[in-house]
Amino acid sequence: MKSFIYVAIALVAMGVLTSSASAADNQVSTSSLNAAGLPGFAPISDAQGMTVRGKFAAVGGITVATAPGAFSANGYVATGHTSASGGAFSLAVSGVGGSIGGVSGFIVAGSVAAGVATAHAH
Repeated sequence: MKSFIYVAIALVAMGVLTSSASAADNQVSTSSLNAAGLPGFAPISDAQGMTVRGKFAAVGGITVATAPGAFSANGYVATGHTSASGGAFSLAVSGVGGSIGGVSGFIVAGSVAAGVATAHAH
């Protein structure tokens, strides 16, 4: 029972703090900003906030190519304010030559890997 009372008190306190931080037009008030240690800051409109909010894009990846006796790995990371794109290419090639019973030959083994990614922030 005591736990329930403590939880109820905490929820009421959170509701009071949350409602007092909001102005009538759903913006944080200047007095709330001052109380939060941000004197001199001013509320901005939602349109102004959208010019900076959610404006980050990042992509990354790695390509790996292997062949007997050969290995290649390449990675990339790209970031941007509104968009990012990057890519990588890996190539691994190996060869073996020899002769059996007077017949000569050469065997080539290879592997190719490529990757491209793009992201846009809206």
